[in-house]
Amino acid sequence: MIGLPASEEWTPSHQTAVEYLENALYGVLVGLAQSDRPDVIDGFAVYPYWEMDGEEWGRSIPSFKRIGND
Repeated sequence: MIGLPASEEWTPSHQTAVEYLENALYGVLVGLAQSDRPDVIDGFAVYPYWEMDGEEWGRSIPSFKRIGND
C-alpha cells in the first residue's frame, strides 16, 4: 500500500508546493513504468481523502485511470 498526499496544510515538513496528489500520481506512474515488479504494489490510499472536494477528485481521476493501463 502506498499513501498519496492530499493535505493542503503547509508545515516545515509538508511542502504543499510539491507534495500534492497530482504530483504523487505522476511519481506512481513513472515508478510503476520503470519497475520490474509492479505487481508487488497492493494499492494506493489518498490521505486525508476527506479534505478533497469534487474539483480535486475530478483533476485526479484521469491519473488514477492511467495506473495499470499500460
